[in-house]
Amino acid sequence: MSRWLIGIIFVLGLLLRTVSLTAHPTGFTPDEASFGYDAYSILQTGADQWGNRFPLNLKSFGDYKLPVYSYLTMPSIALFGLNVFATRLPNAIIGSLAILFTFLLAKKLFNKDSIALFSALLLTLSPWHIALSRGAFEANLTTFFLTAGIYFLLQAEKNKKYFIVSAVLLGINLFTYHTARLMTLPVACIFIIQYYSTVTKIINLRSFAIIVSAFIVLTIYAMFHGGGGRLATSSIFSTADDVYTTRFSQLLSGEPNLLNKLFNNKLTHVSKNFIQNYVSYLSPQFLITEGAREYTYGMRTNQGVLLYFELATVLVGTFWVFFKRNKALIAIFGWIIISVIPAALSVGPGHAANRAAFMMPAIQILSAYGLYKIILFFNRRIPNSITYILVTLVVLASSSIAFESYWYGQAALGARSMFYGAQDIVEYVRQEGAQFDKVVVTKGLSEPHIFFAFYEKIDPEYMQSQSVHWEFEKEFKWVDQLPSYTLGKITFINIDWERERLIDNALIIGRPKDFPEYVRPVHTVYYPNGDIAYLMVDTRTRAFVYNN
Repeated sequence: MSRWLIGIIFVLGLLLRTVSLTAHPTGFTPDEASFGYDAYSILQTGADQWGNRFPLNLKSFGDYKLPVYSYLTMPSIALFGLNVFATRLPNAIIGSLAILFTFLLAKKLFNKDSIALFSALLLTLSPWHIALSRGAFEANLTTFFLTAGIYFLLQAEKNKKYFIVSAVLLGINLFTYHTARLMTLPVACIFIIQYYSTVTKIINLRSFAIIVSAFIVLTIYAMFHGGGGRLATSSIFSTADDVYTTRFSQLLSGEPNLLNKLFNNKLTHVSKNFIQNYVSYLSPQFLITEGAREYTYGMRTNQGVLLYFELATVLVGTFWVFFKRNKALIAIFGWIIISVIPAALSVGPGHAANRAAFMMPAIQILSAYGLYKIILFFNRRIPNSITYILVTLVVLASSSIAFESYWYGQAALGARSMFYGAQDIVEYVRQEGAQFDKVVVTKGLSEPHIFFAFYEKIDPEYMQSQSVHWEFEKEFKWVDQLPSYTLGKITFINIDWERERLIDNALIIGRPKDFPEYVRPVHTVYYPNGDIAYLMVDTRTRAFVYNN
């Protein structure tokens, strides 16, 4: 019976992650386009868009993305071509496979079909996991590789060959996302300590340790060849100097210098920020009511990353962690507790659901255990059929609210953050660009060159010949910090209308705020909610009238 049920759950999960994949999430980010184009470039030339051959770090825009997503995307691009569907499909499949391995892991840990099925169902319906599975978002990959790696690690108790499978999966996970580099081995160690406590069992880990060590060496090598600066620029340690502003203002307010230094220093500043961030990711606000604070990564703000009823199931599951002290529950809870650390160490607006995604599917398994206990509680007091009817209604109601919020709310409110309209810009330039001597595109599209490379399927060798001239790292950290750069006759720059209007034969593409109100565009791109996204102005028409 459980095989049929997990089959149904898997199919449901696959449908929720693949149907209308190109339209939801609405928009297509530069990061997604970069992953797709790098896969295309490596397929064609063996090198990424910058000419780096089979890289362990993707230079991308200067952020040095980890490479697994692009490598996983190569088969779908080879099969379907370079497009949005092919770029997003691998994540939808990986997300669906994560559901199966969540079932297997929960079954292995608790030896109860009901808990395993609940775990798989909660991940299937998770608004967090659905959103991250439907875009080319590398943060989601770990829900499969880590979960499968831990499952085979536990299976190796019966068959030592699974140590090799586990080590390979966990090793690959080190190259999926920056959070995974920090947390994969600590989570694995929790399960090793819980399930391989005797000396004899530890000795059996030898092949596992050798393979994982090889991946660690590769990781360290990769970090010192391009990606090492990521932590320095995106962590709360980079903001430590802000403490001097606080110290100065409090000195002016009369605080004694010694007391000021004692309470306002880099250690206290970083510690305070870390604690505040850490607690916020385990708060009901993030988990249940507010969720992510950004629409990027296809997420919906003001919508928790868990379903509403999971406030109760997670609390009940947490209670049983301390009440029962079951080693499986302790391992799952430990996974959750340490997985928040990278997100808490990061700068930004907070509640970055992608950075905390390492928490999945552990939090769904904990929630499933709580749901199991709640059902047992009610089954002792009311007929089982009534219990299951009530639970089904609650799950359906919560899931429907979350799904409606994602399907329509993200499109209406999140399109701007997901760079909706970039494809329309490229298509217009493709159709009309030949008649212009120059095309000027706003850097308000973040890294606009990648959209032209992606949608135009620019020859990777030509792209590499162009990108070699964008030597941004001499002065900057990111390519979009360059004052301007070019790809063929297209110039990417912050629009200055008084400068751009003097070009005789040019198409100027920018946001509404880049132009005076009196400028009349030749073409307008709109967001789904009707707001103006981008304007295209032909300097030859002189259709703009100056107010003199």
